[in-house]
Amino acid sequence: MLWRRREEVRRRRPPHPFAAARTERNVVDAQVRFLVADQGKARAFAQASGISQADIPGFPRGLTPVVLRADTRVTNHGYRSGQATF
Repeated sequence: MLWRRREEVRRRRPPHPFAAARTERNVVDAQVRFLVADQGKARAFAQASGISQADIPGFPRGLTPVVLRADTRVTNHGYRSGQATF
């Protein structure tokens, strides 16, 4: 699991769109709904993931959750003005 200090969690804003999800299944379903609701974000996500937009609903369901036991470098992809940022 990834841990943050309590002060960082309290300062975090806006709330993450998946924060209310209680189970792994709810998180995946929320991610899929979030992505398919906006064609631009769906296109950017598919491009960054190397999949087609039609494959988005099945892609997160095929991933396996892991617990990171060491520091791990993460590449953050963003979204700005209708385009994915790398």
